[in-house]
Amino acid sequence: MSTQQASLALPVRPTGIDPGASARKGDDVRILVIEDEARIANDIRESLNAAGYVSEVSRDGEDGWYRGDSESFDAVVLDLGLPVLDGITILKRWRSAGR
Repeated sequence: MSTQQASLALPVRPTGIDPGASARKGDDVRILVIEDEARIANDIRESLNAAGYVSEVSRDGEDGWYRGDSESFDAVVLDLGLPVLDGITILKRWRSAGR
């Protein structure tokens, strides 16, 4: 049996600073995680939240594409090998729509 390990280094957002320092004045930075492996998605989400980011998870490509197209996120963590709709297709759709 093989095991996989990944690490994610994120800058920690300092607290108690000028609200204009965030990506959108006074708002939290929202990150969409599109990942079908539950353990990996949860690890990424927990790491992002611990670093002070607000993260939400989509478990398949179709849902992730729709959410990224219809909601406002500051960044996306995108798995390329997703069920229903792969990550490359999602990225192509967003780019062709100017997102």
